[in-house]
Amino acid sequence: MQCPDGAPPPCRAAARGPSANSVAVLYFENVTRDSGDAYLADGLTEAIIVRLGQVGRLEVKSRGAVRRYRESQHEPVAIGRQLGVAHLVSGTVRRAGPRLRVTVELVRSSNGNQLWAEQFDRAGTDLLAIEEDVARAVATAITGRLLSDERSRLARSPTRNPAAYDRYLRGNYYLALRTLPGTARAIREFEAAIAADPAFSRALARTAYAYSLALGWGWTIDGLPRDSMLARGNALADRALALDSGAADAWLAKGSLLPPTGRMRGLLGLVDRAIALDPRNDEARHYRGWANFVGAYDLAQADADFRAALALEPQRAVTQWYRGLLRYMQRRYEESVALAESALVIDPGFLMASALRVMNNVHLGRLDAARTELAAIEAGNFTGPLAGMVEMAGIIYEHRVGDTAAMNRRLERLRPQDAGGGRVEWHVPLALLRAHLRNTDEAVAELRRGLVPSALDWIVLQMPDFDVLRPHPAFQQFLETIRPESPQ
Repeated sequence: MQCPDGAPPPCRAAARGPSANSVAVLYFENVTRDSGDAYLADGLTEAIIVRLGQVGRLEVKSRGAVRRYRESQHEPVAIGRQLGVAHLVSGTVRRAGPRLRVTVELVRSSNGNQLWAEQFDRAGTDLLAIEEDVARAVATAITGRLLSDERSRLARSPTRNPAAYDRYLRGNYYLALRTLPGTARAIREFEAAIAADPAFSRALARTAYAYSLALGWGWTIDGLPRDSMLARGNALADRALALDSGAADAWLAKGSLLPPTGRMRGLLGLVDRAIALDPRNDEARHYRGWANFVGAYDLAQADADFRAALALEPQRAVTQWYRGLLRYMQRRYEESVALAESALVIDPGFLMASALRVMNNVHLGRLDAARTELAAIEAGNFTGPLAGMVEMAGIIYEHRVGDTAAMNRRLERLRPQDAGGGRVEWHVPLALLRAHLRNTDEAVAELRRGLVPSALDWIVLQMPDFDVLRPHPAFQQFLETIRPESPQ
């Protein structure tokens, strides 16, 4: 488990009480029978959070901070205390034919007393107006009176095209799933939003970011080569910035598209610009940690950045996983396994965290637990970085128990069967396997055969399991050839 700021227990003492202007918007409930409208409730919630965040006098919890309370049966007093806010907003969304009925309530979290409530019964195309009205009413109820510039900020809309906005909300919903099908669907939705409104900078930026996520996870979208995906992502980000230089997601997309090109220089500057424009952007904070981890190998700064991301969105399983991997590099296995388990509490199906737990348990001598979990995760048919991590977990376990026969069977299964060089994600595991089979020269040759070694390859090779290769000059020379340039 982890504290609200992402740190392991014991947690620091909480502040005396929440700020009088603090508020959390709980995820609205979709009460329409059609589950296909779930995106609407989520999108409305997140849009209101963004709009309220434009009011500088308000302290607004991020969407990630409130996500764990979705469908929660806790009383407002308990939720308010756990989130550390003075006010809570909740609501429901119901579609009836072409109309929407949105019911919203603002309560004082200290006692659950209702401060304001209203029902909006409008055409489905009036979602942008509903968001603005709700945000203005909530902000006014908390602050007493809005200033002129605050009213102007709340009135800003990312698009005036209702159809484009609907597709944009759908895209965000599917992108949040962080799966290949979800990302592909998100790109299609964003593209439909752009077709309806070519000047929709947020949709352009999110499409670019979706392509960067797909590239980072080794996914292929619509059969496109990696170079084509990179070109599309950069072109979309550039279009977004030409329309709105203050689009934080576009700067983040530009930064996240650098590593797939093999470059890192300037990455932190791009990410820092995104953070300056949107200080509540947990994805940008996470990516800053990633850059410091795999680029600068500044573990202390990377951990601080990851903690900052978790303070904004405690439910970021991937951030907990990276903190666990960082501890694994430091040979702090007990802490690493605890962080892997924190990631699995958030997302029980996060197999990268399961693989990390296997590796830690092997080093800690918990071989029965490692064997049981390894059998479960090896039953899947995975591709990309996940496949490589699962294979390495198996290799580490088989080496520890001295099962040379199993290691040789794995070698035959992973060995390239043609001149094409084999699957990209298997080069590093094959090198580890050959190294543990005492074939040092072949291990280094396997690494050299790898296609376009990435910054992530370099960081993985810092794992303690590659210590067997570390004394060899050929391995050290190879590491220097793939060392990432500074992200500064």
